[in-house]
Amino acid sequence: MKDDRLVQMRVFRAVVETGGFTAAAHALAASQSFVSQTVQRLEARLGTKLLHRTTRGQRMTPEGERFLDAARQVIAAVERAE
Repeated sequence: MKDDRLVQMRVFRAVVETGGFTAAAHALAASQSFVSQTVQRLEARLGTKLLHRTTRGQRMTPEGERFLDAARQVIAAVERAE
């Protein structure tokens, strides 16, 4: 997968909806490192943390919740257009 803005949104959504990086990687047929690096690049581009990560998992930050809402709308709009 090319690492563009839409891909970053889809990867972030998958991490949240599947509950983790490994599950998202399986759902996207991608490597866990790709998923992790994509979310890291997204956070760097936005200049904020979207997820609080711990050894037990992750949870969304308030910024992550706002971004996810907007990302879902963008993804849905693209899918309708296609």
